[in-house]
Amino acid sequence: MTTFENAKPGDRVYYLFGPPPDEHGHNAVISEDHVPTGVLVVLDNGFRHWFDMTGRLSSLDDMPSLFWGKPRFAPEQPKRTVKKPLSAWVNIYPFGFSHHVCASRSAADACASPGRIACVELKGEYEVEE
Repeated sequence: MTTFENAKPGDRVYYLFGPPPDEHGHNAVISEDHVPTGVLVVLDNGFRHWFDMTGRLSSLDDMPSLFWGKPRFAPEQPKRTVKKPLSAWVNIYPFGFSHHVCASRSAADACASPGRIACVELKGEYEVEE
């Protein structure tokens, strides 16, 4: 973990929630004011914040927000498209097909009405990102 125990006034640093960084990945400077438990940082936009030696703005913070340079986050992994099969059963009647779609042939048989002339399986596939 990064610490700022050796920080000196004038050292350039990066505050995660500060103004856009310069070409070197910095957007703040360590101030002349120092205390044993933390550092005062002056942002490039003039705001000032105290940080503890681990780069946390508050003791309640889970993660630091002050770094020696702009951190590089792992790029998001590209999602891939996967084809998934789909199957359904529909009862056919002289007037057309039933609006009741079933997951299996036995379910279609169980919900068939008198006059059914066929039971057909509809197959296809769809794409989903994972």
